[in-house]
Amino acid sequence: MSLFSFIKSNISIADVVNEYVTLKKTGIYLKGSCPFHSEKTASFTVSPHREIFYCFGCQAGGDVISFISKVENCSQLEAAQHLADRYNLDIPEEFNAPSAKQAHTNADAKKRYFELCKAVASWCRDNLSKSHQAKSYLADRGFGDASATRYTIGYFPGGPGAVKNFIHAMSKSGFLASDLLDAHILSEGRSIMYSPFEERIIFPIKDHLGRYCGFGGRIFRSHDERAKYYNSRENAYFTKGAILFGLDQAKKEIQGKGFAVLVEGYTDCIAMAQQGILNCVATLGTACTDEHLKILGRYARELYVLYDGDKAGQKAILRLTEIAWNANL
Repeated sequence: MSLFSFIKSNISIADVVNEYVTLKKTGIYLKGSCPFHSEKTASFTVSPHREIFYCFGCQAGGDVISFISKVENCSQLEAAQHLADRYNLDIPEEFNAPSAKQAHTNADAKKRYFELCKAVASWCRDNLSKSHQAKSYLADRGFGDASATRYTIGYFPGGPGAVKNFIHAMSKSGFLASDLLDAHILSEGRSIMYSPFEERIIFPIKDHLGRYCGFGGRIFRSHDERAKYYNSRENAYFTKGAILFGLDQAKKEIQGKGFAVLVEGYTDCIAMAQQGILNCVATLGTACTDEHLKILGRYARELYVLYDGDKAGQKAILRLTEIAWNANL
């Protein structure tokens, strides 16, 4: 048995594809809109009994590894490792050839980054409960405990003492100060380390699979003259033009309703969810991109846009209408 055979024998292609495409049963097949090209009539099929997929529109086809390789734009080896990590499979040592080991190393680095971000989110969440001012600000904005829990809203305290405590807490989770510097959670000054997230309300950002991959920080003190928002720097695992805030929570609701609601920022998204609109997602302070719409097109047929009513907001909506049209949304 090869590595690929081992992966395929332990994972259902229907379960994997359903993370990306809304599938409906049609006889012995499953059918949905193709994630690889824009189409008005669904022509993408999955054959669970044969463990393969095929699109009658663009002729893309193959097994579960081919699907992940194409949809995640990675090599087959990287796709195999991605699936192993996603479904917690232990790869037998016999399959760790040199090329597989390299893919495994890359996947390990990616997994460790996500784990670091999760640990940071947890630390900030704990610190929110200790800050009366931060909690009061959220309450004044109408964000209750349920939303804080649902979105792991946190607070990053400020000052050398807080950073020292942060580094100590992260060391208990197996992360060094160098890891935090590499991830740009911390920065190095002339004599001390500090964080650009200090004294900000923290909104952890997750990818569509629910993996913590970045952060948004918002000032809340009246005398704070820094930029209102600060987002994580982009890296190999965090690209603002390809991530939608709240999608991990909203995708099932979007699939069920057939449409998504797009807003401009994470606080807007959280406010919408509090009003029961759970099929809402947000961009990360950037314009909506073709990639954003391609991702939404995996789950939705229609898109509702709720932006500011000023001239800039109206202009953005008109631009978005054009690219949504091109994406058959």
